[in-house]
Amino acid sequence: MAEVVSQEELEAAHCWEAEDRVPRRPELTEFRRRLRYHQSQWREAQGHPLGSQPIAPKPNGGAVRLVGSRLPLAYAQETGANFLTVPALDAAKARTSIVEPHQSFDHQRLWADLLSSEALSFNVFGDLAGDLTRADRAVHTWWPDVPGTVCDVRFAHSPGRLDPGYLNSLRAFDVAFVLDVGGGRRAVVGVDTKYHERNKVVACLLCKTPIRVGGEAPPRNPGRVPPPEQK
Repeated sequence: MAEVVSQEELEAAHCWEAEDRVPRRPELTEFRRRLRYHQSQWREAQGHPLGSQPIAPKPNGGAVRLVGSRLPLAYAQETGANFLTVPALDAAKARTSIVEPHQSFDHQRLWADLLSSEALSFNVFGDLAGDLTRADRAVHTWWPDVPGTVCDVRFAHSPGRLDPGYLNSLRAFDVAFVLDVGGGRRAVVGVDTKYHERNKVVACLLCKTPIRVGGEAPPRNPGRVPPPEQK
């Protein structure tokens, strides 16, 4: 088992973040901290500059602090450094050039946060978006019973997000494989990608019933760092 990353190491890498702590789940807390530290080390090894909280600081001031697992937004948008392949970057550019009805899509985190699950989805599946034959082969390898042929790969996709007759939730598919099943009909295989998030129970905005979702709530105080942990 890998050694626990110390508070001193995390602080030195600008990775000591209050939001990484999961109450009563020390193993998940350590996992989240190690992911952030790993991404900070990758950023440094690649020669990319440090990002910040907030991701896009206001020119008129306000509290700003360095975050090792982020990139400066302008730099990230110019270089596409959060994407590992050209097809992944191309897919991200294509998706951010359009707006789906009622979409909820954090463009800043996509480009500048190395822990973004949205960026992960492009890095994992982006190459398939540019090669539908390969995408079809992959889908039928992963899910042999899926009907039809892949005709499109979409990202952050939720065409009926506020329609109770659709999924009756606010969920968006990180990746959606659209299949031609014949007769002018389409089917969809939806995929969620999660990386640094943790599950939490929230009230559905449509039906008000509790639902468990994978996601990360914004910190209540973005400028706060966690106190030293008790030994």
